[in-house]
Order: sequence, then structure tokens, then C-alpha cells
Amino acid sequence: MTPDHIPPFAAVKDASRRHAVELSDSELKALRNNTNCVFVKTCSHIAESRTFSSRNSKEKIATDGSDLYKVAEADLDTWMPVWKREGWSQAKIDETRSGVHDFNKKLFDDMGIKYEP
Repeated sequence: MTPDHIPPFAAVKDASRRHAVELSDSELKALRNNTNCVFVKTCSHIAESRTFSSRNSKEKIATDGSDLYKVAEADLDTWMPVWKREGWSQAKIDETRSGVHDFNKKLFDDMGIKYEP
């Protein structure tokens, strides 16, 4: 199992810069450690993640960083068919989606970064 940041951490860093949120190296590390993740099978992460390794780019990071809610939705939409194949119920998927958004809203609101549909 490996963590997949939702939204991607590179997008979070980009959004922080856009909103003039100054972070020291230690604060950036703490933010990375506290940014929301879903844990997925490593093979699924490598195969399915929107932003794994070379599937991320400067252009994608900039687009993703401009709307963290939208990119979180895109990431969750990527995982939904995987979770269904793995036997997750729709209720569990919906609960996960809601939990991700609730956590992110609090985190980004506290930072002064917009997080809403």
C-alpha cells in the first residue's frame, strides 16, 4: 500500500505560492506529512494515479494548483472504478469522498486557500 495525496502535493505547493503562503522547509515538510492521502495498492498507484511519476508535469501542476477542489474530484474519480473493482461499496466510496473534502476544506481554509466546488 502506498499513499496518494489528494490533491497532489505538487498542486498544493503551487496553490500555496499562488496565495502567497510563505512556508519554511520544515513547514513544507509538515504540510506534506499532513496533506490528505488515500492508501491504495502500490501496483494500482503506479498504474492508475493521474500524477504518478512522469504523468505529472509543470503544466498539470499549474492547472491543478489553480483549483484544488476540482483536482481532488478528478483524483477521486480516478480511484472510484479501482475501488469498485476491489469490492468497495458505493457507501464506502461516498464516505471516503466526503471525508477527503471535509479534511481538505479545513486544512486549506486554515491556510487561506480556497477549497470549494
